Amino acid sequence: MPRSCIFSIRRRSTLAADRYLPSLALAAILGDSCCHSLLTSCTAACHVPNLEPANGNRSKPGTCLTGNRFYGKFPQDIGFTLPNLFDLYVSRNQFTGHLPISLSNASGLRDVNFGFCNFTGTMPTNLGSLKGLEKFSVAANQLETDEAEGFSFLTSLTNCSNLQILVLGYNRFKGALPASLANFSTSLQWLSLGDNQISGSIPEGVKNLIGLTRLAIFMNSITGEIPDEYGMGSKSSIQGDVYSFGILVLEMFTGRRPTDMIFEDGWNLHQFTKMALPERVMEIADPSLLLELPSVDENTTTGNGKMKECLVAVLTIGISCSMESPLERMDMRDVVAELSRIRTKTFPH
Repeated sequence: MPRSCIFSIRRRSTLAADRYLPSLALAAILGDSCCHSLLTSCTAACHVPNLEPANGNRSKPGTCLTGNRFYGKFPQDIGFTLPNLFDLYVSRNQFTGHLPISLSNASGLRDVNFGFCNFTGTMPTNLGSLKGLEKFSVAANQLETDEAEGFSFLTSLTNCSNLQILVLGYNRFKGALPASLANFSTSLQWLSLGDNQISGSIPEGVKNLIGLTRLAIFMNSITGEIPDEYGMGSKSSIQGDVYSFGILVLEMFTGRRPTDMIFEDGWNLHQFTKMALPERVMEIADPSLLLELPSVDENTTTGNGKMKECLVAVLTIGISCSMESPLERMDMRDVVAELSRIRTKTFPH
């Protein structure tokens, strides 16, 4: 078979997923000599320009539909029609319906992102057969658990010994976390469960996940004692909450989330923000936030200068609070004092 291609749709479009997505995905695993006619007919029918290889990578089959306006139910048979997929990126669209159970048939899947769509229903419980899975995200959908299956999908995912990042936040998962959560391999580095309806306590065995560096459980109803921080053997402390606060600040003022597609291969929100300060702070600031903030000065030039100074100061706090080592994080009493100082200086009246 000729070399495979990974294709990315570069411009926003509105397409009926049921009709066109199978063709687009199929194009992703066809060789160079087979792609031209299919892409030509698909582009003409869909009015989607600029279908081109993503990052010039032609070595592994995959499909990227991220950041468009595709709508409709996602094809349930994609695992059967495209069994050779390595990567599947469909986040930030308007897909509805259930996640495809057939995913487990694409046994070579390595990176899957269904985040920021409108998927509903429960999670597939057969994902444990994806032995090469490294990253899996369903963030910001409307997925839920039911009484019969509960968190059995988590138990299944513990069979994915190469799994490094698992993002389940901003959904409607409900109930107590299973003890099997502790059965994930030490390869797991990032577990995000924030903003759900999870109750009960954190399984004690989580402390044995020695590879875990990020555990997000904010905005749930979890009670009880906190296991050793991040599964690294150190005593739990308020510094874990300081870290969460720091990341929240960075999210609010940049409009980015730690699960965004740009944060891969060790690149994260903390580094993204730190590298932009102070000169490029206005480039990374959330544009909608800038529009909503009150004017700090009638003189536009002076006002922009003050706003830039304010953003640099606030984001510097976010960076300090989200340092990798708990000992390097800012004390919350100092955070409160510094935020008060910034507010008084920026908005003196």
